[in-house]
Amino acid sequence: QDLVFPGSQEHCSNRLSANPMSPHQPYKVCLFDFDGTIAQSEELHRRNFERTLKIDIPPEIWDSECVGKTELENLERLMKHDDARSIDAVVAERKQLLSTMIDDGELVFTIGIQEMLEKFQSWGVRNAVVSSNGRAFIQKALEKADLVKHFELLVCGDDPVVQGRAKPNPFPYLHAAELLSVDSKECVVVEDSMSGIKAGLNAGMPVVVIANKVNAGLEEAPLAGVAGRIADFREFPTNMFHHES
Repeated sequence: QDLVFPGSQEHCSNRLSANPMSPHQPYKVCLFDFDGTIAQSEELHRRNFERTLKIDIPPEIWDSECVGKTELENLERLMKHDDARSIDAVVAERKQLLSTMIDDGELVFTIGIQEMLEKFQSWGVRNAVVSSNGRAFIQKALEKADLVKHFELLVCGDDPVVQGRAKPNPFPYLHAAELLSVDSKECVVVEDSMSGIKAGLNAGMPVVVIANKVNAGLEEAPLAGVAGRIADFREFPTNMFHHES
């Protein structure tokens, strides 16, 4: 299965934050957000919400108010007051439409993700997805791209244990570490949204940031614990996991 990659993006700085966390290298586990990280899927979700809710959502509104939020948070924010459908009915309709959109090849994956995961596999790095999105969507997306084999587990926004403790709460990342039976100090987080970045940092884990407009301020005002801001996975600081001999 060939992945669909976006066009080249502007090069971003790999520099460390002014006050990086104490190194614990090489790290053993990589915890990935999904939307905007593994896949450049925010535009897919914006169009999906528009079509499901029959409304217009300008990209700037989606970026500023919806990115990093759970499905239910966005539905509560965006559903029209006169929409007679139940939340459960809208969720089911949205999921069916998402499945069709994935099958139609509308989901775009971040450049270099497949190659990097293959390197991680050869180095014995363990991977998990920690996302505010729903499990069914992420599972299907990873299967469609033949990436599911690289991940030991998913922690998702619709998991009962996550309810009330979603990002920026550190719980999803700490829960993933617990399920993998590893110390949080052995984990690296990969994120794009500010709520996700805060969740990773609050969990005591270094964060590698996939660059977008939402996190652009990190270039001028780096946060302690952010290990780099990169355009795509070709720029990932792999020395966090593997030292060349």
